[in-house]
Amino acid sequence: MADVTFPAHITLTSEADLDGLPILTAEVTLAPTAAALPLPVGPEGDLGPPGVPIPPFIKMGEIADEAARPAGLTEADRSKWWHRLDDDSMDFWDGTDWVNLPNAVGPQGPIAPANELTPLDVISDEKVTIPAVEIKPVNSSVQTIQLTVPAGDRGAQGDPGASGTISTSPDFDGAQGPVKRSTFAFSRVPRRFKPTPPVCGYGPWHWSSSDFPADTSYTTNTVILTANLPALPFDWRPQVHGAVQLMNEGDSATIWFAYARLWNSNGVGVGITVCPWSGFWDLCDITEHYGNPNSIGMSPNSDYAVVKAGYASQIVVSLERQNGSGQVSFRQSGAALTVYAMPVKL
Repeated sequence: MADVTFPAHITLTSEADLDGLPILTAEVTLAPTAAALPLPVGPEGDLGPPGVPIPPFIKMGEIADEAARPAGLTEADRSKWWHRLDDDSMDFWDGTDWVNLPNAVGPQGPIAPANELTPLDVISDEKVTIPAVEIKPVNSSVQTIQLTVPAGDRGAQGDPGASGTISTSPDFDGAQGPVKRSTFAFSRVPRRFKPTPPVCGYGPWHWSSSDFPADTSYTTNTVILTANLPALPFDWRPQVHGAVQLMNEGDSATIWFAYARLWNSNGVGVGITVCPWSGFWDLCDITEHYGNPNSIGMSPNSDYAVVKAGYASQIVVSLERQNGSGQVSFRQSGAALTVYAMPVKL
């Protein structure tokens, strides 16, 4: 509030004290209207000490009337109250005196339903570091509680376990069994370890000269070897190498082919020999040749001449004349056949 000015009569009286110094006394006489004016507010004072906090009301029970109030209460009993049955009032102890609150207690209400707390499955997660308790209300008397338990501290490393076989491990895919020279690798599709087919072919199977017919002569196409191969646990294509030794018995040149076929149908190897004259033995090399008789285009995804897993197979070697009419002599000592199984994945 701003300063207040008002008219007044001032009477000044001057007198000397014991030492002769002047003392000036002022007497102010106010008019009644001026005396009724409000004075300005003074400065704010210092903060006082905190008071004692009021605890919540604590019901202690029931008493019949005022005369039944408990005796000997102290400051420590502050906020305790009793239900007065004579007038349904509330007798409250404020720490020093009784305070009566008339008609403070109404009639008793209905009994509430019993509370029901249902525990849910405990969440255990090794990635969680802070435990938690969550209570969710379903309605006023039904709740659920769920605990989240974090992983504990890592324990000390245990003793090494007993050695086991790879095939009994849960991360081993045993659908395809290991074979000679298999490699052990991780397969990304099933996300397990598995044996894989030999990367450089499986084998070899070799038929020496003693597996071929004895020395003889041929005038027509003829089979000179049927080589049986076992069933393998993977899809594969034969890789054939071999040789036969032939001699023309006529006076004119004769061309003979030595074919190697899978199941006598899919050509997998061929050798070509020209027998220019009688008495000259020609060594005919058999090398890879896919086609029958013309070659066909191949790629890693080709399914030509593929033997399926679990099936036995045969390589049939035959001599086939391409021109001329003379017969050809075959020498057993120069014959041989080698077969590799090259794994394929279609």
